Formats: sequence, C-alpha cells, structure tokens
Amino acid sequence: MSEKTGKHAAEYLFFAIAAIQTIIAIVWLFGNINTFTPDTVSLNYLEASKSLVVDDQMGILYALVSKLSFCLPVLYAVQAVCVAAAFVYACIAFDISILFALFLASSPFVVQSFVAIRPSALFVAFAALAVAGVKKLFETEKKRYAVMAALSYLFMGLLEPAFIILGFVCLLVPSLLYYSQRKKSGSLFLLLTIIFFGAGFLIKIFVSTPGAYGRAESSFGLLLMQRVVWPKNGEFIFFLPDNIEDALIEETALADKVPETLFTHLAPKIKTLVGNAESESVFFGYTVDALKISYKSIVFRMFSQYAYYVFMPLSVLFIYLFNIKDTYVPGNILSLIGETPAISKLFISIYVFALVWLVSYAVASRFLLKEKAGKTAFRVCAVSIIVLAFYGFFHKGPCFDPSEALGIFLMWMLMLGGIVFKRRER
Repeated sequence: MSEKTGKHAAEYLFFAIAAIQTIIAIVWLFGNINTFTPDTVSLNYLEASKSLVVDDQMGILYALVSKLSFCLPVLYAVQAVCVAAAFVYACIAFDISILFALFLASSPFVVQSFVAIRPSALFVAFAALAVAGVKKLFETEKKRYAVMAALSYLFMGLLEPAFIILGFVCLLVPSLLYYSQRKKSGSLFLLLTIIFFGAGFLIKIFVSTPGAYGRAESSFGLLLMQRVVWPKNGEFIFFLPDNIEDALIEETALADKVPETLFTHLAPKIKTLVGNAESESVFFGYTVDALKISYKSIVFRMFSQYAYYVFMPLSVLFIYLFNIKDTYVPGNILSLIGETPAISKLFISIYVFALVWLVSYAVASRFLLKEKAGKTAFRVCAVSIIVLAFYGFFHKGPCFDPSEALGIFLMWMLMLGGIVFKRRER
C-alpha cells in the first residue's frame, strides 16, 4: 500500500466515524430538544428575552436572539444551524475538507451548547467566522474579509460584553501586523478595529443595567478575588476587619460551595457593608492577603486552571480520567447524559475514540510525514487560543468550564484539520 493510499484510507475511516457521531448527535438532539437547565445564567437570559433588560455581564445580542426565537426549540435550532454553517465556512477558509465540519459540529460539548440558553454556541460560531476572515484577509487582501473579521469580533462582544476588550486585543494584533505589511489597504482594517471596539463599548454602556439581576457589577478587583481566593474564601476571611468578618461567615461558606454566589451573595454583601467606593479596595486586600499566606497553592491552581483552558479538549479527558476536582467537567458530563443515558454514553464514547484517533494521526502526520498547517492558519489559531483561554480563565468563574471553552476547541481542531485533512491534496 502506497503512502497516499494509506492516508486516504485513514481519512475515510475517520469520516466514517464522524458520520456515525453525527447521526448519534442528531438522535441526541431530538431526545433533548425540550431540555432546559435552570442555572443562573439561563434563568437570567430567559427573563431578558422578555424584557431585553441585561446587566453588565449579559449580552444584549443574545437577549434579542432569544426574544425573536419565540420558543426553546426554535432558539436551539437557530444555534445549531449557525454553528454548523460557521464551521463549514471556517473549514473552507482553512482549506480543510468540509466533511471535517461534521465532526466539529457534532462533538458532544458543541451539541450540548445547542440546547442551552447561553451565548456559548453563537459565540463560537462568530469566533469561527472571525478567524476565517483574518486568515482570508492575509491571503487574499480583499477588504470584505476585514469587514467580516471586525464584525464577527463585534458580535462576540455583543454576545458576551466581558469579551469586548480582549476581542479588541485579539483583533488589534493582526490589524497592526497587516497594516505594517500593507499600509494602504491595512489602514481600513485598523480603522474598522477601532470603530467596532468603540461601538461595542458604547453599546455595552448604554444598554446594560448593572445589578438588574441581583449580581454585583463586575470589576477587576472582584474578578481577581474570584480567581485567586476561591475555593478558600472561608479560610482567608479572618484578614478582613472584625465587623466585616462576622457578617460574611455564611456568604463565604456558600461561595466556596457554589462559586456563582460570589457575585450574587458575597460581593453584594461586602458592598452593602463598606459601600461601593471602598469595596474595590476590600476585594484587592482580600486577594493580596490570600496570596501572602498561600501563594504556592494558589499559583499552582491558577496555572492548572489556565492550562485546562489552553488544552481543551484533551484537558477534559485528563480531568475525567484522574478525577480532578474544582472543575465543572463532572457537571457538564452529567448534564450531557441527562434524559438519554444510553445514547449519551455511546455519543461520548464515539467522540473520544474519534478525538484520540485524530490527535494521534495529526501527530504522526506532523512528525513522520512532515505535514504542516499553513503559517497564517497556525498563527491566527495560536493567538486566538491564548486570548480565549485567558478570557475563560479570568471571566468565566473560578474553575474550568468546558462549555465556555468551545472556541479553544475549534482553534485546536482547525490546526489539526489543517495538517491531516487539506482539501487541496484530495
């Protein structure tokens, strides 16, 4: 058997597995089309879909999409179609076989995002369009790709306002690079980057109502406290003044068990006790004191959590196999199994087999056959992984949540797919 024949046989085997996974994913979707998980984020967006009132942590674009969808099955269908179409387009832009989009769109955590009232699915759809636009812009120099990339990042910010600044950074890097290489045409890309960042920032200011859903307004000090102190709020509370410490015993204990309550219970209580003006200094002081007494374990945990985001989806397998605590992986898997345990377990098994096969084949192709993803594709995806991992790490709660790392999953898959499933070789 020739090398070329062997490669084609391996590819056909993978796509056969991907086809089986897609069929199982469709069955799973029909079994969970009326699923509703009543977590804090979903309940807030359900309310926002009626009133279009959002706080500073919610995206007005997702509230609007939810409102226009009328019912859950329609919203879920919209999310599924948008993600599938965006993945197909990204595969085309990255010169990868369109069949690879089947595997991406039917992966368990991606499919799970279809049936959730969260912006995760649409966020990853626009992430796919954004990186596709940046790659095509560098290769073709056509202005429409600059508009497409900038608009995609703007929509990502309107879906998740906390991403506006990081999205600007993520877009500013390629726009400056493109401007340095092609000053005449690059000026448009740079201008669009600045305009859309300003538009997203202004929209957030004008449409958000901080505290509308009982959550404390997000701030750098509060986010830092969430990332550093959890899950030991109760252990470090003695650093606070006695009058504050005594009043926060219940809230700190609850925040250690349920991380979301840091924004809904602990932070609001601190603001009530010391006032909004002084609360930021309390958050910073709480964080600094925790680092002083336990910096080694805190730094190790923070590094581990960031690494989980960076290496999604392999980190999910690692966490599951070694039963690592302090992540949302077990909860995500239980939610995935949901009402259809038999089909869900088969779904997960097929996906794990396909993923391990893909990674092994890509590594072998890279080091044995010297196959490479294109330089532009690699750079675009690598920068996106770093930025998206930091976003998930800093803004998405104190512990790793795979449902909030779908963009990172996509970037890794586009790099691997660019090595082993190039359309131009077929």
